[in-house]
Amino acid sequence: MARKLSEETKARMAARRIEKKHAKELGPLFEAQTPVIDERRLMLERRMGFSALVEHGHTLYSSPALCWLHESEYRSLVVLARQCLSAEDVEAIDSYVTKTYPDVVYRLSVWLRILCGKKRVAMRWEKVADPSVTLGYRVVEADVLPREGWQAPFGEDWHRTYFWQKCDRCKQWHAPGQIECYADAVTTDASFLVDLFSASD
Repeated sequence: MARKLSEETKARMAARRIEKKHAKELGPLFEAQTPVIDERRLMLERRMGFSALVEHGHTLYSSPALCWLHESEYRSLVVLARQCLSAEDVEAIDSYVTKTYPDVVYRLSVWLRILCGKKRVAMRWEKVADPSVTLGYRVVEADVLPREGWQAPFGEDWHRTYFWQKCDRCKQWHAPGQIECYADAVTTDASFLVDLFSASD
């Protein structure tokens, strides 16, 4: 079995690959001018990148206590939905969502989008004759809930107050309810990290 590489070794190998790529881009005439990559700085940048990738998953799925909180929030949404929809429709949607989406985070997301007017649920499907298609029929939604003409009680962005959302601008995860974006403040400069870790050594 291959030995697991340390974080320092991976950063060193990555630094050599980057230097090799830069040398190839400069060509044989200027190969000697290839900048040397700071391995420690690269290691810290990689560490920050990995942290950004896994942080939201850890936040959403890691602890049983957090799952219990999500389940509690889900039940609160169902109670809220009963104030906006008939009890019969709420029970039908709740039954469908619970059976279709076992994970409570997905169920939360579905209900939030329903209450924002961004999603409707088809309780069953029907075949409708259509000679224009190859099979001779189309499958269409039937018994769609909430019903036609229903007005969503909340705005489209209301669901953002419940979940971490990945920002299209800065590509980072925003906390629930976060309005400001740090796209202009995002930097790849990890000098402050190098100083921080050097001070702690």
